[in-house]
Amino acid sequence: MSLTNYPIPALSLRWLYVDFNSYFASVEQQLRPELRGKPIAVVPVETDSTCAIAASYEAKAFGVKTGTMIHEAKRLWPRPGLRLGPA
Repeated sequence: MSLTNYPIPALSLRWLYVDFNSYFASVEQQLRPELRGKPIAVVPVETDSTCAIAASYEAKAFGVKTGTMIHEAKRLWPRPGLRLGPA
């Protein structure tokens, strides 16, 4: 089946949703090789009263995800190793 059989009218696209799943955490892991394979969370400021704006796949395996409060992230990953860093 060819897409040319279904022309798309000009200006039919009104919204574009892009899901950057773990994007900021992945960028940090690319820029800093020592963070690769480790659970990390990117935060706007280093305080327990904020939330993660991105979490690596390794952190997500322990329940830390985007929007998780940092005090909760520390409870989910109590061992040393969860890296928190400002965006």
